[in-house]
Amino acid sequence: KDHLKLSKTIQTKLKARWMLSYDLDEHIIDFYKGRRCFTYNLQYSVYNSHKGTELFIFDDDLLLPERSEMKSVDLGLKTLI
Repeated sequence: KDHLKLSKTIQTKLKARWMLSYDLDEHIIDFYKGRRCFTYNLQYSVYNSHKGTELFIFDDDLLLPERSEMKSVDLGLKTLI
């Protein structure tokens, strides 16, 4: 419920350009349907090591670089360009 409210606020009231990163979740994808996004794998290792999938979501007007030093992010950027 809070994530839906946040997505509506970000997409309708926020005047600044934005970028979000979330744990991959179908509800979040639905909240930002039509926005540029990609997923990438991430290794978590603060207290217990495990892998997860993150979702990057971008404002329509945010200028993105063509490349990244992080291989998984670089691959995701190529799907957007």
